[in-house]
Amino acid sequence: KYRNPQGETKFIKTVISYLTKQHKITIIDGGYNKCEWTNDIIKYATPINIFAYELSRNTYMKYKDNYESSQINVNILHKGLYSKNTNIKLRESHVDADQGYNLFEYLYDSNEQNKKKMKTKDAKEKKVVNLVELVKLEDDIQNYKNEISSTKLIVKLDVEGSEYEALLGMKSLFQHD
Repeated sequence: KYRNPQGETKFIKTVISYLTKQHKITIIDGGYNKCEWTNDIIKYATPINIFAYELSRNTYMKYKDNYESSQINVNILHKGLYSKNTNIKLRESHVDADQGYNLFEYLYDSNEQNKKKMKTKDAKEKKVVNLVELVKLEDDIQNYKNEISSTKLIVKLDVEGSEYEALLGMKSLFQHD
């Protein structure tokens, strides 16, 4: 709905494909939705690793097996990026911007009237509640530290209003001595 495919594809074709010719690259795709960005990266660039994070269980189940035959190390993860490691209960609509939800508002909204609206909408909605893992990126990628330590890191975030929190969870990755 809000995507500008020509602009994003042009960015990937020019900037990211140039960078991958110059450096070994690891891509963090925070909020991969329909994997469009990840697909474009694979089509136009040659990163070493891609870590694609998505809270939506429906989206995860749909795309988790897409890259098994890929030459690139693509990790499709059913996790959200956040400032700390925690678990939260969410309905599928909580992570769907088209449904009128914003994850940041869901977690932090101090307006009681807004919380009441969300709870009322939740009560009417008969969808299953899922326990979802939110991770601090700098902790989550420790298992891959050797693979990514010699690469440049590129991060794309679209995490429904929680971009600041997600950045806090990866700030040590951007700090230099």
